[in-house]
Amino acid sequence: MAKFFKIILVLSSATIIAASAMAEVASVEAVKTGSLYVYSKIGFLSVYVDNDFVGETPVEMDNVKAGTHLVTATLNNQTVHEEVATVREGEVTTILVEREPEKPKEETKSPIPSSSSSSDKNSSGGKNGMGAIYGKLGYMTSYNYSYNPDFYGVYYSSSLMYGLGFKLNLDKYVGILLDLSRADFGSPDANWYIMPATINFQLGYPISPGFGGLNYYSLGIGYYFTNLESSDGNNLSCLGFNIASGLEFPIGDGNSVFIEVSNSLAENGKAEFDMESTVIAFGYRGGI
Repeated sequence: MAKFFKIILVLSSATIIAASAMAEVASVEAVKTGSLYVYSKIGFLSVYVDNDFVGETPVEMDNVKAGTHLVTATLNNQTVHEEVATVREGEVTTILVEREPEKPKEETKSPIPSSSSSSDKNSSGGKNGMGAIYGKLGYMTSYNYSYNPDFYGVYYSSSLMYGLGFKLNLDKYVGILLDLSRADFGSPDANWYIMPATINFQLGYPISPGFGGLNYYSLGIGYYFTNLESSDGNNLSCLGFNIASGLEFPIGDGNSVFIEVSNSLAENGKAEFDMESTVIAFGYRGGI
């Protein structure tokens, strides 16, 4: 019986040693990971790694198992990029999709070349994200002060705000916006409006790895039109500037939705009137 228990003890010790060794091997293998980043210059792409969806560009993945992986990028369910990427331990492997694959020559032939060319141009314009027309709707709170006693404290109100504009994409994260908005106010003494016409510089960056959206900031300058006049007939429209921050999310083929908060400050040259406004708005951008 003692011999039997001795055999059992030896086997148990061997099992523990073997399990410990396997755990050490597994631990060594677990640290063999790297990072895989996928970026795009042709719009928001859906990214798959080894046929598993991992998010929309920009995608940044850490702790990816070292070795080779099939990386596929699609736009409107069509593959625009595919490659076998090698991820090395402790290193970052970056894939940049800069252009769509060229179409076979036979596909470019068409019995109506003019309409086909126009369609392709418009389609690629949206996919490449060269620009976007957008509309927005929001709420403006305007604090308006006047150095003229006849106007002091009269024009302070909140109103629905609406606007439209055009965004020119200089890069995936940099854009120029031309914006025209309007808010109509009413008070016991007058009905009046503010209509800012501004040009804005926008800079954005990814919200988080693999999330697909952008967090952006913009700085703009413009002219703030109003229909107000002071007691001596001076126009109270004036130059001003604005700052804004927001979030933008792709919804396919160059289109996106956004929500932002902005602040404006303007003052006319004769120091009779100045305005501070806060706007929260959401909108839709359609790629062209």
